[in-house]
Amino acid sequence: MKDIVIRKKHLLSALWLFVACFVLAEGINAGAIVAYHRPWTELFSQLGYVLCIALALWLAVVLLWDILLIIKKML
Repeated sequence: MKDIVIRKKHLLSALWLFVACFVLAEGINAGAIVAYHRPWTELFSQLGYVLCIALALWLAVVLLWDILLIIKKML
């Protein structure tokens, strides 16, 4: 049975991609706070939702990336 090896380069790129998705989701949250004139405490109280949105963004980007790689290999 083959071992699955995850290289440091791939792990770090996935981590930085998730950080970028988290920053984007937090920016969307801050924009909504400004747009709807809500208190800034919601920036931290809604952190669970922000993490879920960041994870969904990350999964969408990774799936799109993988699909594009598969198409590229087929051509």
